[in-house]
Amino acid sequence: MSVTIACLAGLVQAPRGAFTLIVALFFLSGVRLLFMAGLGEYGIAMHRNLGGGAVVVER
Repeated sequence: MSVTIACLAGLVQAPRGAFTLIVALFFLSGVRLLFMAGLGEYGIAMHRNLGGGAVVVER
């Protein structure tokens, strides 16, 4: 992690394409987080609509 920060700060000469890989990694991580958030929202909505209520047994 410290090497990545040093490369971004310009303290160490990074290999060609390193910055592109770092940007792509952060971008794809953000896309994955948004996708997971959407799945979570969908799951919560389905739980509330289909079976989130209390089960009541009357005699």
